[in-house]
Amino acid sequence: MKLELKRVQYVARLSEETACYVAQLWVDGVHTADVSNDGHGGPDRQMPLKGQTMNDIRELDLRVNAEFPPLDLGKYGMAKATLETECGRLLDEYLGAKDLKKRLAREVVFAQGKEIMHCGLKNKAKLTEGDVARIAACVLGKYHQAKILNGLPLEEALAIYLAPR
Repeated sequence: MKLELKRVQYVARLSEETACYVAQLWVDGVHTADVSNDGHGGPDRQMPLKGQTMNDIRELDLRVNAEFPPLDLGKYGMAKATLETECGRLLDEYLGAKDLKKRLAREVVFAQGKEIMHCGLKNKAKLTEGDVARIAACVLGKYHQAKILNGLPLEEALAIYLAPR
């Protein structure tokens, strides 16, 4: 089963305890529900589309629970995946990709050990390919094992950028 969030609207200034957002939930290429959260710490709302019911949402939650890997909560142990946790993961990926794309346009982003670092040029809003090459050479001169994210396919760069530290 493939879950996707589309038409995401995220409001950072209203996100207090949880993310404040509205999005369309697509399951296997079909717009199935609308999901949202007010950002005040409560759970997500999953609103079925016309012709669907809350029972359909509950069945989808059970499918996610059965088909997706459990979540590692660190010292708190493992927890079963739910529709809400998967929507949260997808929202994190969406926001991470948006942030990474912005950074890659203005800075050289690289992974050094477990750290994500970045380096840009003063007073330059967007780097040219030449700028990236020069900065990357300097970075690799100082950090020989660094992995430069600029130029990698977005999915690969995002996996490194969002990897747990």
